[in-house]
Amino acid sequence: MLKRFIILSVAIISCVAFEQQTKVWAQEWLQPGVSVKYLSGIFQFILAENRGAFLGLGAQMPEFMKIVIFTGIIPACLLVGFIWVVQEKHLTIMGSLAAVLLIAGGISNVIDRAFNHGVVIDFMYLDIGPLHTGIFNVADIFIMTAVFIMVCLSFSQEKSARN
Repeated sequence: MLKRFIILSVAIISCVAFEQQTKVWAQEWLQPGVSVKYLSGIFQFILAENRGAFLGLGAQMPEFMKIVIFTGIIPACLLVGFIWVVQEKHLTIMGSLAAVLLIAGGISNVIDRAFNHGVVIDFMYLDIGPLHTGIFNVADIFIMTAVFIMVCLSFSQEKSARN
């Protein structure tokens, strides 16, 4: 279990360090609200502060509730998730990858809130025809990738259970 703890810890710390560095670069190179467009505007860099959760959800909540959720409940859930992943002996490599990405994305956003007066730094935007995302960051990519992997794993497990 110690080996698993070390491997997962190094993977999570590496992801968090990379994600935090992208935010440092964004703050150094971008100006708030000024869009830098690539690929005919499909991909854009726009520095923004997110006071809510994913895509600004919960930004209008009372400050007390944000503090309870973003600095209490979410970190506690991340810790429980990490403990579970370390102890779970039957987790596949893809399951472990999903857990690492989910936990790293969550930790990185918690770090942002702790050191940026309750806000998360976002800086990427996609505009592909009818698809327009909110402004997001690498932690959001980690989290969405983790969710995608978990959905795929649940479908493959459901399929194998039926056979």
